[in-house]
Amino acid sequence: MSATIQTLNSRKQIVLNNASLARPITLPSGWAWVRVGMRFMFKPVGAPASLTGTPRLGVGVCQGTTNILGDAVPDCFCGVMSTSATWTWASPLWTGIQFSSYSRQGGTEYYSGGGGAPGPADMSGNDADPFMMLFAQIQKGNPWQNVVIFVNQTGANYADSTTFWSLLNGNTPSFSGYYWGMAGSTVYGYPATETGPTSVNIWWNRVEADLYIDELGVAYF
Repeated sequence: MSATIQTLNSRKQIVLNNASLARPITLPSGWAWVRVGMRFMFKPVGAPASLTGTPRLGVGVCQGTTNILGDAVPDCFCGVMSTSATWTWASPLWTGIQFSSYSRQGGTEYYSGGGGAPGPADMSGNDADPFMMLFAQIQKGNPWQNVVIFVNQTGANYADSTTFWSLLNGNTPSFSGYYWGMAGSTVYGYPATETGPTSVNIWWNRVEADLYIDELGVAYF
């Protein structure tokens, strides 16, 4: 399925429900790192409950806007991916969510980096404007590279728009309750990073909750 546009709290949002999106980007020739960031929330569809069966939230970069992560045969992807078998509902959050560095290179072939450095994350499940932040920072590789994640880790730590953009464009983001560091071991990213990504790619594979993206941005270093 494709992303839709909906209004929440008088603001238009990108909404994913078992869907993916790709948005073109243009990076300069001298880039070394690219950082994809979103300010987002999850809104339960119906009564909130734990999500089982390994829900997948992927945030990163790819090439082009077709055959992306979430399609049957994605050409390439490099970024972070949720790996926990269960997202446990503990109102107003889903908890115990592990992330790892992740890449995919067509078909069913993929390479996943370790078990992931950050501890379990918490994700908002309340629609009273409680937007959180998630950044995936990918190093230019030839073909191996590091992936760094910035994610809420302990409790309900929400961020406004000004904070989001300031941290997205800063050197080392820091915010109460958030983890910043390696998302796992290095991953094989060719051609998603060696020849240069041309799109941001986000994938959410569940129907029990809508992913609302209030703001989506890219920074490079």
